Amino acid sequence: MKKYILFISVLAFYYLPAQCQGIKKKDILEVHQLVIDFHKKYKLGIVLRSTTNKNILKEFEFNDLNTISGNFKKKLEENDLIDFLNEIDTSKIRDYKLESKGELVLDTTKYPLTEHKLTFSPAIISNDSKKAMVLAKIYIVTTYGSTSGSIMAWFFEKIDHKWVMKIVETLMYLD
Repeated sequence: MKKYILFISVLAFYYLPAQCQGIKKKDILEVHQLVIDFHKKYKLGIVLRSTTNKNILKEFEFNDLNTISGNFKKKLEENDLIDFLNEIDTSKIRDYKLESKGELVLDTTKYPLTEHKLTFSPAIISNDSKKAMVLAKIYIVTTYGSTSGSIMAWFFEKIDHKWVMKIVETLMYLD
């Protein structure tokens, strides 16, 4: 009898997190897709890196939100995002592949001459699955090999089961 209880406990341990990740994976892909759709709207030919890059998260001061000021801080407060940001522990965040049955990952053969590159940080979803953020680094590679671009923070809220973009803020310009 003890063997069956142990087996069921182990099975539940593996099965339940998989179910939760499935729900969050859908949310994560939707958040990334909103950023891509924003760029498509402006007809920017962009090549998307197929794996997230956690190192981009270093460009946001999760450990000291007091460094955020001005209009950006006001927008965060107005959208109740301060508590969400305080909950984030970046040590638990891992990179992942951006895969979807839709057009999430832009095909490099579709935009063969583009010099615009887009790299996402892993998306972060709040514990209640109502708020999300992702950092995106977009840069342009010149024929001389130099790069310029920016790192932007994108914040979302889930309203009526649909993710809505609330704030977009440029954190840094790259030269």
